[in-house]
Amino acid sequence: MNKNVDIETLKAIYNAHRAYVIPALMIIASVFLVFFALIPQIQDLLTTLSERSIEQQKLQTLKSNLNLLTTTDEVDLDSKLGVALRALPQDKDFESILTTISSVADRAGIGLGNFEFRVGDIAGSAPEDNLLPSLGVTLVVSGGASGASRFMTDLAESLPISEVKKIDINVDFATILVAFYYKSLSSANISVDTRLTPLSAKQTELLDQLSSWNREESFIPAVIPVDLTVPAGTPSSSTLPF
Repeated sequence: MNKNVDIETLKAIYNAHRAYVIPALMIIASVFLVFFALIPQIQDLLTTLSERSIEQQKLQTLKSNLNLLTTTDEVDLDSKLGVALRALPQDKDFESILTTISSVADRAGIGLGNFEFRVGDIAGSAPEDNLLPSLGVTLVVSGGASGASRFMTDLAESLPISEVKKIDINVDFATILVAFYYKSLSSANISVDTRLTPLSAKQTELLDQLSSWNREESFIPAVIPVDLTVPAGTPSSSTLPF
């Protein structure tokens, strides 16, 4: 008896709200489709668009790199690389340093006395992260202050790159401590996605300046004049502790 009453009640409710049943079912089905069908499709579309954008960027990078490589003068590039390596050798280049010292002394018109290599950093400690390693050379040059000035002026515009760290001047001679810098080439791990960039105007200007200092000279042994008085505390002979 109760079951019949319940069925009749449900029928009455259905008949009273029949106009709303179908729209309600459609709304429920729409919500289901949105959450389980439409949203995943939209996410897949966004992922595809993102991947397409990445691939287009890679293609533009490849085109840019190809254009740069095809328009670059290989001879000029090799020349610039040679100048850069001469300015900052990959290691302690003793021969190049001796050649430069002797050539600079010859152009400055001064005599060279005893000299000493200081293998490693000038201060005897490891260089800091942002500093270049250097090879120290202690020189004795003739001519006093004027001779030392001519020598240092010419040395400042010669390769390899160097820096005067200390100078002691006497009447007839000067003792100069010079740091010659070098830098090892880092391995170039360039992927196909890396955009190559040409040298900037500042970099080109710097290389042009170094090129004007670059003098390809044969090795000239350092001359030790017999009439040059060597100061006390200076090594009596050239020392090459390597």
